[in-house]
Amino acid sequence: MMLTAAVSYPSAAGTGYNRIDWNVLKTIHCDIRFPDGMEGLALRAAELSEEGYARVSDALAHDCAQVITVVIFPAHHGPDQDDDMMDDYRRGLIRTGRGSIAVSFNGSYADLRRAITHKIAHVFQYDLFTDAPVPVPAISAQRMPPAIAEGMAEYIACGFDEKADMVMRDIMTGGRHIGIRELADNRLTVRTREFREAQSLFMFIEKRYGRHAVGEILKDIRDCGNFCEAVRINTGASLDRLDLEWNDSLRNRYHVLVDNEKRAADGAERITFDADGSESMNILPAISPDGKRIAYLAAGGPSARLAVVSAERDSSPGMKRICYFPNSMKLGRLSSAFGVDNKLSWSKNGSRILLAARSKGADSIFSINAENGTVVSEIRLPFSAVMQPSKSADGRLIAFSGIASCSADIYIYNTEEGAVTRLTDDDFTDRDPALAPDGLSVVYSSNWNAAGDIGRDDFNLVRLDIKNGIRTVLVGTGGNDIQPDISHDGNRLVYSSNSNGAYNIYLLDMTTSKAVRITDETAGAFHPRWFPDGKGIAYVSLRDQAFEIFVRRL
Repeated sequence: MMLTAAVSYPSAAGTGYNRIDWNVLKTIHCDIRFPDGMEGLALRAAELSEEGYARVSDALAHDCAQVITVVIFPAHHGPDQDDDMMDDYRRGLIRTGRGSIAVSFNGSYADLRRAITHKIAHVFQYDLFTDAPVPVPAISAQRMPPAIAEGMAEYIACGFDEKADMVMRDIMTGGRHIGIRELADNRLTVRTREFREAQSLFMFIEKRYGRHAVGEILKDIRDCGNFCEAVRINTGASLDRLDLEWNDSLRNRYHVLVDNEKRAADGAERITFDADGSESMNILPAISPDGKRIAYLAAGGPSARLAVVSAERDSSPGMKRICYFPNSMKLGRLSSAFGVDNKLSWSKNGSRILLAARSKGADSIFSINAENGTVVSEIRLPFSAVMQPSKSADGRLIAFSGIASCSADIYIYNTEEGAVTRLTDDDFTDRDPALAPDGLSVVYSSNWNAAGDIGRDDFNLVRLDIKNGIRTVLVGTGGNDIQPDISHDGNRLVYSSNSNGAYNIYLLDMTTSKAVRITDETAGAFHPRWFPDGKGIAYVSLRDQAFEIFVRRL
C-alpha cells in the first residue's frame, strides 16, 4: 500500500466546511480516499477493502476490470447523514473514477466491513454487466431485479446473518413469505423485507447447488437478460419447483414459529401502532420520571420525529399519542444496527428530553421542551457520531458515545463545568453507556477482546468505575449483550442479548450476578428502559415488519 500526497478541494458553499483536504491510500485493487487526519481509519478501511474484494471475487469467480474508489468518512446523525461531505463528493470536488463507493464509519468495524463488502459487490455486479460506468437503473434494464441485486450483495457481504434471520422470523410467523416471482419483479419497491428474503434465497441456492451458483446466476442474467431464466439454467428446476423447495427449507428452519404462530406470550402491552404497514420504526423509548409518559423516535422514510405517548393503561391504544414535535433537526442516525443506535433521556423533573442530533454542521446533545418540542439548550461537541446520551439522576453528568478519530469511545460531559472527560480510549467499539443513578459508574457494551480483533461482533457489558477506572465485565455470554439500562435503585440491569438465538430482554440482579430472560419475542426485543418504580420496562420489538414499542410489567 502507498500513501500519496494530500489533495485539497475547496468545499462548496453552504456545506458547513471551509475546506476538505482529501488524501489517497492506494492498495492493489482500491483507492481509499479519506479526509485529512483520518489516516488510522484509512489504513483499516484499506485492509477491509482488500478483504472485501477477495471475498466478492471468490464468490462470483470474477475480477473487477477497474480500480475501485472507496470514499471513507465519519458518520453523523440524520437520515441524510454526511450531507456536508457527500455534497462535495456528488459535485465532483472529490475526483473519483469509475467504480466509486462511499462508506461512512459509525464506530463499528464489523459494520464497516459489511458495508464496504456490500458496496464492492455492487461494483462487481455493474462490472459483470458492462465495461463502462453505468447507473443503477441500467441493471434494471438488463433484467437485474433490485431486490435480487440487494439481497445478493448482502449475502456475499455477510452470509445469512442475524439481521436477516430476525426479519425472516417475523415474515414466517406472520405468513407473509412472498416467493421468487415477486422478488424477481423489477417494479417491486425494495424494502427491508424484500432484500432480506432475497438474502435468504441465495443462502438456499448456495447450499442446494454449490458455492459458485450465485456467481453463475449473475453471469447468466447478463447473458440471457432474465433472472428467472438464469435460475432455471443453473438449477435445472422450474421456478415453481424451486420456490416450493425454498419454502420447504424455510418451514423446516422456522417450523416451531410457523406451527405455533405465537406472539407476545409474555403479556406485553403494545403502545405504538404502525397505521399503514409501511415498515415504520417507533423506537428508543424513554420513560418520564413520574412513569406516565414515554418519549420515543418515530422514524419512517427519510425523516424521524420526536414523540410522546401516554404510558398509562386505557381501552383505546390508538389514542395514546400525545404529540409529535416538529422535525426541526436531523434526528436519529439510521444505521445497520437494529433500530437506531441512539438513546433518549429525561431531565430529573420531567420537563425536558435529552437527545443527540446533528444541526448546523455539528453533532450536539439537545435538551428539548417535553411540552412543545422547542430547543431549550444545545451542547455542541467536537466529535462525530455522538450517540446514546445518558443523564445522571441529579442531571449533572451526561455519558455518551462519540468518535474522535477512528474508534467509538465513552465520554462524560459535566454540565456544571462544561468539560468533557474521556472514559475509554482504545480501538474497540464502546457504546450504549448507562450512567448509574449516583453518577459514580457507567455500564456500557464493548467488543474488547484479548485477541485484539477490533472487528469482532461479540459485545459484553462492562461496568467502569469513573473515579478509579476499574473495569468489570458484568455480562459476557459469548453472544452480543447490548443496550443496558440501570434501575433507579441501582441494583438491577436490563439489556438485550442474542445469547439464546433471537435478541430478547434479560434482567441482571447486580447483587447476585444472576440473569433471567424476561421477554420471549420471536423477531427480537431491543432498547429496554426501566419504569421509575422498577415494576416494568418498555422495549422495542419487530412485529409485522414494523418496529413498535411495548410495555412489560414485571
